[in-house]
Amino acid sequence: MKKHLLCVALLGCGSAGDGASVTPDAAAPMIHLPGTPGGLPESAAVFDDTILHRYELTVSPADLGRLPMLAKNPATENTYVPATVKIDGQDQGAVGVRFKGAFGTLQACIEANTFKLLCPNMSYKVKFDELEPNKRYRSLKKINLHAMTRDPTRMHEQLGYKLFRDMGIVAPRSAHAQVVVNGQVKGVYAVTEAPDGRFTKDRFAPVGDGDLYKETWPRTADPKAYQAKLETNEFAQRGHEQFIAFFNDLKAPTHAELAAVVDRWANMDYMLRYTAVDRIISNWDGFATFYCGGGASGPISGCGNHNLYWYLDEAKTRFWLVVWDLDNTWALQTDHETLLPLWTETPADCSKRILMGTSYLAPPGCDPIFKGMQGAGAAAYRKALGQLADGPFDVGKLQADIDRRAALMTEAVKADPTLSLAGWQGRVQQLRADVALLRQKLELMRDGQDFSPFGLRTDAVNDFEAVKPVQFAMGATLGPNPATSADRTINTTGPLAGAQDARVDFTYRTDKNTAWTWLTYRIVFKKLPVDLNAFKRLRLRMRTDKARNVRIELDGTKYKTTAAHLGWSNLAVTPQGVQVTLDLDRIAYASYIAMPPMDNPTEVRSAVTALVFAVDSKGLNAMGFFPEGVTDPGFFQIDDVELLAN
Repeated sequence: MKKHLLCVALLGCGSAGDGASVTPDAAAPMIHLPGTPGGLPESAAVFDDTILHRYELTVSPADLGRLPMLAKNPATENTYVPATVKIDGQDQGAVGVRFKGAFGTLQACIEANTFKLLCPNMSYKVKFDELEPNKRYRSLKKINLHAMTRDPTRMHEQLGYKLFRDMGIVAPRSAHAQVVVNGQVKGVYAVTEAPDGRFTKDRFAPVGDGDLYKETWPRTADPKAYQAKLETNEFAQRGHEQFIAFFNDLKAPTHAELAAVVDRWANMDYMLRYTAVDRIISNWDGFATFYCGGGASGPISGCGNHNLYWYLDEAKTRFWLVVWDLDNTWALQTDHETLLPLWTETPADCSKRILMGTSYLAPPGCDPIFKGMQGAGAAAYRKALGQLADGPFDVGKLQADIDRRAALMTEAVKADPTLSLAGWQGRVQQLRADVALLRQKLELMRDGQDFSPFGLRTDAVNDFEAVKPVQFAMGATLGPNPATSADRTINTTGPLAGAQDARVDFTYRTDKNTAWTWLTYRIVFKKLPVDLNAFKRLRLRMRTDKARNVRIELDGTKYKTTAAHLGWSNLAVTPQGVQVTLDLDRIAYASYIAMPPMDNPTEVRSAVTALVFAVDSKGLNAMGFFPEGVTDPGFFQIDDVELLAN
């Protein structure tokens, strides 16, 4: 049968070429359908993000109690229990329901022996055809209800997926919903499309019956490895010749040859546009993060990425990368971007891995697909960044969309037992401000300029005089308690010295869930990690809005515990400003840390990544708590930070 070519410019039209044992058909035109929603039009209402949906689940107490035990056991983690569901007021009858997630949002949320739930909310997967095989809800078999506990705005997924889709990338749809279980309001969730056969039929109709693979990568010639990752047609035994051929082709020796391989199998233009969005929203747990087993060194083949799908079209000529799981996004900068080489760089030694927390990571530029994208040339990537800047990354439109979603969610946030309204509003405003800074970062990337984050230097006085606001914000992160709001900036109004200093404005609050306030202000060093054992003292200027105590800590990679860091406590700071000089050999745990010393100060100083500042709050009651309903607004400035050898 003759095949007809339908090439959609938004998704890109790749070139044909020769493969290894299996090659894309260069003689026959490629069938390529849009990859945008529309093949199952009835499903659109499920993900209508102009309304707040409501999902009411009813589960027997016995079955609800089974869910943690089922989820904790790898053999039963995909087992459903019977339930009923009402969606937007309409009874949809019997369904199956289970917990869902990965390590951080599932396994780490359930205590191993007691099966006690440790996270404020759990995510659910609802399966409409679990009890009635032919049952569908608006053409769908499944939907996901994501708790988004790592997203304080509860809108990262919706904004991120939309940005990917607006750039022509195949991505799920996601809307906002209030979830109720057995009459108890659980909170504001994301109702997110499940990548499955219904998803591929919607995106690639009328030929959407290709193979969808979850969280795999062309890194092996073993067909069993790919068979285990099939999400569609999973009962058909495949040879997975295309994935194996992709893997074999990626053995090409040069970046230029690898570029041709990536274009032939995965469409270079598409991959670069995917990467442009992924990088600008700082998706630190996505396709560019390669987790490694086996220690501090080893080949990239021993590492793996996740939170992605590959779709192999029915013609079996082209793979399409599908994005997944975007709660850990929309930061200006993450430690992954700071500590790891950029994907555009291939280190001289690709066997060297970087320790991040308790995990070793490999530089993405060591992976053959990323080498292939490098081989397309810097201009090709900047073109994709330009398409993002000229198209969907419009600050005004993005901020208006954030405002619209916030208005839609406000009443549900008030009823959310895990959220503080004031704290949530502060996080939304921070996201709104960060979008404008991300636009500046995007323009620097597009124009080939330096977009590295600000970092403290050890060989000079850090006076903040020539620092760009966007680069400072990338290198300075805030960690407030949920109800507290804060913002950091380069300050030009009344600086401590010169024309600029670094400033944080904050408003301390507590809520129904937290009786304590906290705010950490973390500024990274330029070269990570740094060895401070060559220095004797740290000197800097500080100012606060009123008399406050400040603690400064050393963050680093040599701590044996994450429960406490070493530093200096009870530094008295005033509105007039102070200059302090601190001995590096006198770092200690804070006095409130009730634990024996576990960390060697010399080891800690040998691998420091950041200075962390904590400013105390005023207004505690007689019991030492910060009363709900009370606020403590203020500011904190620093300047002239320097390390002294004598």
